Amino acid sequence: MDSIKAQGLPMNTLVLGALALLVLIGVAAVWIGGGGQIFSSFGNIIGGSAPSDISQAKTICQGMCNDLQTLQPTYSQYKNHKWCKKTVYNDGGTDYTCQSGVSVIGVSCTFTDSEGNTKYGTTSCSTAGDAWP
Repeated sequence: MDSIKAQGLPMNTLVLGALALLVLIGVAAVWIGGGGQIFSSFGNIIGGSAPSDISQAKTICQGMCNDLQTLQPTYSQYKNHKWCKKTVYNDGGTDYTCQSGVSVIGVSCTFTDSEGNTKYGTTSCSTAGDAWP
């Protein structure tokens, strides 16, 4: 009697099947509605559009303030920091950075500069030169 060998699926077919399943799960998540917010948050993390959720902006600004407190920046570092540069909130018409949106977002920041002086997150980010205003 001849020996009978089992037929198996090629590895490429298994890998493609697994990828197709992942894509289907992603499409279903977006279609149902639960995935839309996930992808929106992911876009904000990697530099996409500014969030319109004030609580998300507060969390981002608190993290940036912690960074400034650890950094103890020079003025040049401060005005080029995410606190001054990155748009973290949009109220439907205006983009705000943490610095420009202190009163809107509600996160104030106190930190020590590179010379040991107390500075505030409302300090201008656009003064010419490298000396603190």
